[in-house]
Amino acid sequence: MKQAKKGFTLIEVILVLAIAAMIFLMVLLTLPAVQRSQRDLSRRDAVGSVIAAYTEFLGNNRGTQPINAVNCEGADGGIVGAQADCQLNPYLRLQAGITFSITDGPSTGEWTPPFSSVGNAEARPNTDRITVFKRATCGVNGAVRAGTSNRQIAVVVALEGAGADGAQIFFCQDS
Repeated sequence: MKQAKKGFTLIEVILVLAIAAMIFLMVLLTLPAVQRSQRDLSRRDAVGSVIAAYTEFLGNNRGTQPINAVNCEGADGGIVGAQADCQLNPYLRLQAGITFSITDGPSTGEWTPPFSSVGNAEARPNTDRITVFKRATCGVNGAVRAGTSNRQIAVVVALEGAGADGAQIFFCQDS
């Protein structure tokens, strides 16, 4: 009587390793997209926080607009460099690495991404900088239009994802 061998054949072991490698590769390929999506979600949340801080600032200062400022970091980051003009800092907490700028919106018409119309390049929105456009509203595809009220703001940030045409996507939310 022949005794059956216990264990797996070499083909069975190789097949299991190949399936495990394919699963690992699929997880590895989807991880960056998930991380990018999570960072974009965090940026969108930060835009809402900036709007809330701006609204609170206006309420506490009888509607007086904050002065224009660039590269502010919020309360946790302190004041960047020698800029003591970041008036929203006490009202705002942002995650590390994200700054915000406040600038005037278009007086007429609209500005479209990538916002080369904004004179100060340091005030233009990107993935690390949220830009508050005073007296402005959001248009189509992240554009910023001239507003009709001093209390209107459009807050814009660039997202990491790209559109179907490969152009960068800008997220705009207005008050």
